[in-house]
Amino acid sequence: MLLVERRSGSSLFPRAVGQNQRTMELLGFGGIAGDVPTVTSSPATFRVRIAAGLSEPTFHEDVSETAPTDSENLSSAGLGTAGQDKLEPLLRRRAEEFGAELRFDTELVSFSHGDDGVIAVVHGRHDDRTSRVHAQYLVAADGSRSSVRDALGIDRHGPGALSQNVSVIFDADLGDLVEPQRPTLHVLSKVDGVFITVDHAIDRHLLSVGYDPGDGQSPADFTRERCIELIRMITELPDLEPEIRAVRPWEMAAAVADRFRVGRVLLAGDAAKVTPPSGGFGGNTAIGDGYDLAWKLAAVLDSTAGPGLLDTYDAERRPIADMVVAEALRLLRGRRPAAPDEDTDVEQVSDRQRAIELALGFRYRSSAVLIACIGLPRVQLP
Repeated sequence: MLLVERRSGSSLFPRAVGQNQRTMELLGFGGIAGDVPTVTSSPATFRVRIAAGLSEPTFHEDVSETAPTDSENLSSAGLGTAGQDKLEPLLRRRAEEFGAELRFDTELVSFSHGDDGVIAVVHGRHDDRTSRVHAQYLVAADGSRSSVRDALGIDRHGPGALSQNVSVIFDADLGDLVEPQRPTLHVLSKVDGVFITVDHAIDRHLLSVGYDPGDGQSPADFTRERCIELIRMITELPDLEPEIRAVRPWEMAAAVADRFRVGRVLLAGDAAKVTPPSGGFGGNTAIGDGYDLAWKLAAVLDSTAGPGLLDTYDAERRPIADMVVAEALRLLRGRRPAAPDEDTDVEQVSDRQRAIELALGFRYRSSAVLIACIGLPRVQLP
């Protein structure tokens, strides 16, 4: 297996934080679940808080349990707490242990595919060399703006782009403004963005703010000085000197590819679907895509199954993508001040039920699934 990655290494940004129980099961099959930090057996809470700034009064908040109290009887796996910056090195190490070749600073220039395989042209930026690679299949995991998907002419359905944003990773001692024992995502109207502490041990935080290209704004506006100004604004600490670690633009979007396979090319992760971060479904769904696709490719390549098995990847995973995008959009709409008579407890139970069903209660329907139990009642989750 060859992986081509245009970046120089794994992600510094703690995107896709949190692994649900199904994802932890899959990581267990891969032999790395034991290296992923998990919540303790005692209930912990995760809070989404809406306010103007970190020290401003709370407009509204949702609190949910992060310990698997509702689903511990459905799976022996716990809940992971790793971000992409912590999980990617584990995946990289395991892939290399199995003999995978990982080429960083390398990008896909072009490709062609037919009955006899895929020809990919790749360019290594570290040595400025271009080479041709022959492979049996190409898995496109090249993000929401996938050039492979565009080259295949695959359309997408869904709202599309929702906002343009810039994320800032910074280190600073914020004192009592953050609570180590109470993980909180702050939705802050003062800067049209969100804040979360990603590592209390080293005082590392993330601030993500929106910008409007229609008003002539761009990522170039987020200089070091501007980032420091925004951090001081939300903390109301005018003398704070945060250490800016990284600044990265990103697009919030919601869309699902109309097809996940064209011949010998298959889409996975954000190339197949992109979802708002609300609910934490994006990374978990991507790992589900990878697992479903990996075992099917392995079966086809060692001739224990015919190539028709790969058609079931689209039939099984695309409905899941539609469901998680719809749920993430619903949660995103809920990030607003609650009406005085709104019963938020009912909504929290409903959110928990939906999350469990998406993680553990989904069912596949494809030509690879033998339905031998028609008529059995649906299991009601707690």
